[in-house]
Amino acid sequence: MAEKQKVAILGGGVASIVAAFELTSTEELRKRYEVTIYQLGWRLGGKCASGRSAEYGQRIEEHGLHVWFGFYENAFRVMREAYAELRRPRSSPLASWRDAFKPCDEIVLAEEYEGHWRARSFTAPRNPFVPGEQLELPDFWEIADRMLEYVLERWSLISAKPAVAAALRPTPARLPLGVDRLLESIVRSLLHCRPPDPERALRDVLVAAARRRPLGVGSLGEEADRGLLWLVLDQFKRWLWRDVVEPNLDDDDLRFFFTMFDAGSTMLQGIIADGLIERGFDVVNDEDLRTWLCRHGAQELTLTQGPFVKALYDMAFAYEGGDIRRPAMAAGTALQDALRLFFTYRGAFTWKMQSGMGDTVFTPFYEVLRKRKVRFEFFHHVSRLKLSADRRLVEEIEIIPQASVRKGPYEPLIAVENSNPPECWPSEPLWEQIVEADELRAKESNLEWDANPLGNAPVTLRRNEKDFHHVVLGIPIGALAPICGELIEDRSNPRFAAMIEHSRTIMTQAFQLWLNRPLHRLGWQFGDNSIMTAFVEPLDTYANMAQLIPRESWKRELNVEDVAYFCGVLEDREGETQQDADERVRRQAIDYLSNDVDVIWPEAGSRGGFDWRLLVDQHRGKGSGRFGSQFWRANFQPTERYVLTPPGSVIHRLRSDEAGYENLFLAGDWTKTGLDGGCVEAAVMSGMQASRAICGVPEVIVGEDDAWLAGPR
Repeated sequence: MAEKQKVAILGGGVASIVAAFELTSTEELRKRYEVTIYQLGWRLGGKCASGRSAEYGQRIEEHGLHVWFGFYENAFRVMREAYAELRRPRSSPLASWRDAFKPCDEIVLAEEYEGHWRARSFTAPRNPFVPGEQLELPDFWEIADRMLEYVLERWSLISAKPAVAAALRPTPARLPLGVDRLLESIVRSLLHCRPPDPERALRDVLVAAARRRPLGVGSLGEEADRGLLWLVLDQFKRWLWRDVVEPNLDDDDLRFFFTMFDAGSTMLQGIIADGLIERGFDVVNDEDLRTWLCRHGAQELTLTQGPFVKALYDMAFAYEGGDIRRPAMAAGTALQDALRLFFTYRGAFTWKMQSGMGDTVFTPFYEVLRKRKVRFEFFHHVSRLKLSADRRLVEEIEIIPQASVRKGPYEPLIAVENSNPPECWPSEPLWEQIVEADELRAKESNLEWDANPLGNAPVTLRRNEKDFHHVVLGIPIGALAPICGELIEDRSNPRFAAMIEHSRTIMTQAFQLWLNRPLHRLGWQFGDNSIMTAFVEPLDTYANMAQLIPRESWKRELNVEDVAYFCGVLEDREGETQQDADERVRRQAIDYLSNDVDVIWPEAGSRGGFDWRLLVDQHRGKGSGRFGSQFWRANFQPTERYVLTPPGSVIHRLRSDEAGYENLFLAGDWTKTGLDGGCVEAAVMSGMQASRAICGVPEVIVGEDDAWLAGPR
């Protein structure tokens, strides 16, 4: 039998783990490849790692707020396969993927208008599909149909309002020139009917398009149908703004409806006008999303105050340098991601994990990969890659061992309440397994930040039968410059250097609260299972996470009734340390609770301010001092920073197989995947691409390019 091909995977985040999962997905592949994962510190997960605090009731501590969107087709597929392979007993709290992920339909969007905050609920309807089943994605007309159906449903409620009814009066109208004769009657029915009958006109357009779709994408018939849709949308939107919305801007429901409709319809119009179905979304990635929407006629209100557009930026942390005054998001990527988000989700719009992301996602992967004989080398910092003399291959990998394990491989998992066998990741190393534990603890070393706390000499892995043949580079791009110096300086491969140079990352911040009062007694106006975004900057996103309480191990007398997660961007400051950034997060969190949280929790106050007694504090602190028992963090380290997609950056991204070296493959949400945004799905797609480049598996990666919008050809 031929020698196995050895694959060194550098980093233990989502992309790296999925690359290992796919590379070992069959018995045949396991005979061909021997996989080793080299990971800094004591746990897997990268930016998605979570841990348990032994001091505080084995509570779950995350890098931030993590939810899975229903369009994560590839991510759910590998997650379902991992749970199926584990075959956990039904008595296990997370026995299957359906136990681990539960639907969440309600999104709350906040809006600041005339100096006051208002919140509105957006509920995405469920559908009968199951995420991860690789169904066909909808084409342009299916998306248009779904969007307009939802809008028309909302319109039927809005049009009954007195302010709107008063605006529905007969007015003269002229038929625009250049309308397709076959569909002229549809336009006439809209323009000559006062009040306008948008439902009739828009549905007629879609029916006509469906009849003529066999003519083929790009044919005269398809172009005429899209042109008509553009025209009908434009006429209705102009009338709606001029005659109904602008005179009644103080009507919260009407304003909310219009900014939603204006954003969605302008996206459809822009896709038609710019020919993105045929040309692809990349052609407008040099523009910012707001600039692109403005160019296609979106109202200023929609762009500057509309919660739908703001939510797209907030969910993607799309602020350069973490500065809320500098929003930036490549239009093409943002458009495709928005369409995937709203119109390709399966089952539910979002899915909440029922434990920490470490427990829910990385423990199943870890257990499966261990059974498949994948090796895990924890406490290994990758410090440098070196090229071969002919600069065609990665010849050496320099790695610094951070600590020594006493006996055998490091066993990273612990057991907590309702967890047997061990399946949780601790928030710090299991010191009893580490030889240098006393020295490291005396230095207060954090092994996820301190690359070489003991001053150890690097170890060199070489391209040979013993160490590695292939390399998967799964380390976040923010940390790659010092590791890949030789590759960056390689003038024969300028694209690699350009990728590093044009990448943009930012810090994010997060804090978690444990409260002794349930959500409904805080004055929250919406459902318990909801997520809010587009709120006050920079902590613009909040979610109730009470479903995690049964997975933690609090003493009964502490009376933990609710858990709340908050997150947002954190502005870069020159010369700041990790400790400085953490302190800034602490101050901003206290300020948020003191001055802003009353908008969403109006009953959380006491004598005009936040009632700090609501915070669970086993140390019994006073006033804002009780916040010291909560959890907060600045994602400051290069490996923890979030990857942005500003205008002009996407063109410099590389696919997994485009590193420019024969045995080097890229893996991370910073690569060119077709999704091109910082999220779990993009990381999963990249890990799949890395595996496919090495072994040919998987053959299908859903949504890898934007051709899906054109439908069957």
